[in-house]
Amino acid sequence: MGDIEAGSRPFLFVKPRLSKALEEESRVRTVATRRGVRIVQNGIVLSEVLDRPGPTHSVVDVMAAAVCGFHAGPRLALLGFEGGGMLAPLRAMGGVQSVDAVDTSRRSEPVFEMLCRKWCGEVRFHHQDAEAWLCAARGPFDGIIEDISISRGEEVVQPEAVWTILPQLVRHRLSSEGVAVFNLLKPVEIGWNAAIGQVVKAFRTAHVVLFDDFENRLVIGGNHGLSAREISARMRQELKRIRSRLADRISVGTYLRS
Repeated sequence: MGDIEAGSRPFLFVKPRLSKALEEESRVRTVATRRGVRIVQNGIVLSEVLDRPGPTHSVVDVMAAAVCGFHAGPRLALLGFEGGGMLAPLRAMGGVQSVDAVDTSRRSEPVFEMLCRKWCGEVRFHHQDAEAWLCAARGPFDGIIEDISISRGEEVVQPEAVWTILPQLVRHRLSSEGVAVFNLLKPVEIGWNAAIGQVVKAFRTAHVVLFDDFENRLVIGGNHGLSAREISARMRQELKRIRSRLADRISVGTYLRS
């Protein structure tokens, strides 16, 4: 199994709190902030939804930077919506892609409509399972972002399909120059290297982003020939453009296949 060519260290993940109607669904609730709303489940922040374009100072800033740093074309799919927290940094970076947002739950759609609809650009919401939607979707996408999580007891985890089925589906739906970004939570059953290895094998090239402040790891996959240094420079430039605090708190490594 491969390894990551970068100094890794343990991280603490804080993914962002929705209204009383949502508390009935797996303890999901909203907390108002000065800039919008936090969506929180079991004490874990699922999404930071802003009322205007700008940085969230969270993992989604880096996901948006990957899209904009690769100059992704006009079609973007967002698997796992949760209020559309990634839209604020994406639009602040100048990303004008039309977005197809896919989620099995509508619980945070009212938050999105209230805070983001007036400035978010073209966003279509699909109340559907990501696998089924990808299989039925027409044409290639220039960027596909995986940001899916589910509740399991007191934990927020990812379904097995994120590691086993979705990578292949995503690859088949990418344009030749497209970029795939997987926002991965710490796997429950197996170690990081084995789990990430299942994702990266779907792509010709893959890089892994590590965070100083979060437990998440991002996998960036596609057909590009860029080095980790080039990808890091591009993403940092986008993060600095919107003054995200994560600009100097990430590292990018090349996944070494065995």
